[in-house]
Amino acid sequence: MIGLGARPGQETEWRNFQYYMHYAEGGLMLLVETRFLAFCAIGAHIHTNTFQPQFMFQPQFILHFDFLESQMGNAPFLSGQYFTAADIMIIFPVEIAFAKCEVSHNDYPLLANYLQRMYQRPAFVKAMQRIINIDGQHVGLDDVVRGRPNSVVNAGT
Repeated sequence: MIGLGARPGQETEWRNFQYYMHYAEGGLMLLVETRFLAFCAIGAHIHTNTFQPQFMFQPQFILHFDFLESQMGNAPFLSGQYFTAADIMIIFPVEIAFAKCEVSHNDYPLLANYLQRMYQRPAFVKAMQRIINIDGQHVGLDDVVRGRPNSVVNAGT
């Protein structure tokens, strides 16, 4: 398990784990949340004609998502061959970016595929089923990857 510390021969995976763990919350999430809030301001009509967040944040989004896309083909998981907490942490900002920040899964197919693989993990499926059992529905996360972020899946489907 990479998250418990480096083992002999896993030093690279340990560095990757540390990097992506902190990158998800310390870098990417701040950018995604800021852009999301800016889009909320547009939806609430709390803007002037000069405030256009889609252009203000675009260069940083391209930089970050191009970087993540480039990392997707190197190994099955962010840290390497092993699933770690870094894979869990990166799901949230990527999911929000696809669903609410006009980041297209067509522009980042490897990242969209990675997210889809995370959704298919048995533990993820089990967690989503628990949400359905409690709430009766959940946002269809697969739909986020397919570009239909506002879909809702009912417990009976």
